[in-house]
Amino acid sequence: MADFPAVATGSPATDPVPGAGRRVLVLAGLTVLAMVLSVLAITPRVVFWKDYPQMSFETARVPSLTAQLADPIHWDQAYLNNPLFGDNALRWRLLPPVIGHALRLSPRVYLGLPWLGLIFLVGTSLHYLQRRGVGPPGLLAAGVLIGTSAVFFGSSTSIGYFDCLYLLALVVFCFSPSPLAAVIACLLGPWCDEKFLLMLPACGLLRWSWQPGWRWVGGAALGVLLYCAARLSALAGGDSSLRLQLAMQSKVFSHYASSLPLGWWHGFRLGWIFVAAGLWLAWRQLPRSLGLVLLASLLAALVAISFLAWDSTRSIAMLFPFFLVGAAQPRFERSLVWLAVLNILLPAAYLCCADPVRVPLTSIFH
Repeated sequence: MADFPAVATGSPATDPVPGAGRRVLVLAGLTVLAMVLSVLAITPRVVFWKDYPQMSFETARVPSLTAQLADPIHWDQAYLNNPLFGDNALRWRLLPPVIGHALRLSPRVYLGLPWLGLIFLVGTSLHYLQRRGVGPPGLLAAGVLIGTSAVFFGSSTSIGYFDCLYLLALVVFCFSPSPLAAVIACLLGPWCDEKFLLMLPACGLLRWSWQPGWRWVGGAALGVLLYCAARLSALAGGDSSLRLQLAMQSKVFSHYASSLPLGWWHGFRLGWIFVAAGLWLAWRQLPRSLGLVLLASLLAALVAISFLAWDSTRSIAMLFPFFLVGAAQPRFERSLVWLAVLNILLPAAYLCCADPVRVPLTSIFH
């Protein structure tokens, strides 16, 4: 099939629901239902905030995010040489605040936008699975697995986290049949989160596994060129955000390194089965030499994110494209349903900060 890696049977995907309009309605309904079930199973802890929120992991960045919304370019000038400033990572995640500033959004509206991004992320992911031949029960189950993983609660449990946007860019880059869409994803993705760049080599090989060709490769390189040029120019001009972030992480890495496996487990829990299956299927589809490059690029991304981000549960969501490859196999549809049910029942948690802190994520019914 043209718009998804041909790693299952090589046969064209069937259309589980006849009629484009009806397919869209079914997909929208399944997206909403999956999100509702996920929120009932793992409910974000509601924290009300006014001018200055409680300093918890859910709300700690709200002051910085609202300042960035008011002045996306110069908001952090007062902190550029402060080694204790913990929000250096926001310095170059400019796409959301620039758009919010241009639209004159209020802070409350702006900080609620990640939920809109989650709708697009879940819906787009289910669209690609639907086009691969997964039926409605499997689509709903896949949506629940997504909704009970860090792919979803990375943006839903913390106020103002826009992880869903870089993950959406990765999904479009990996699976859209349009080279132009892949280029646009590369043009916008890095400005949402640098993790897009960390995953780009592996995701490029994932796309190559079903659409080999240099046309989109060149476009993708040009797409990230603007971001890379801006970062290098700022670094040459004395931008200290990267230096301060590295200095901060080097001091605390030893405190949370041993908890990385537990944090990663909570990122997908039983969804790891499909992440592993997706990686194996992509490896099988590539020539052996490129398969080795895929593994090396993934290992490099994991090493980098392990050092650069202390919220290990949230950051491991960057492997999400491989989950979709594994879940896209129609023969796994029954497994999707059972694993989604079990993932709802399994204990979930979020590991954050350098201590680290394990925050249980429970249902509203608890």
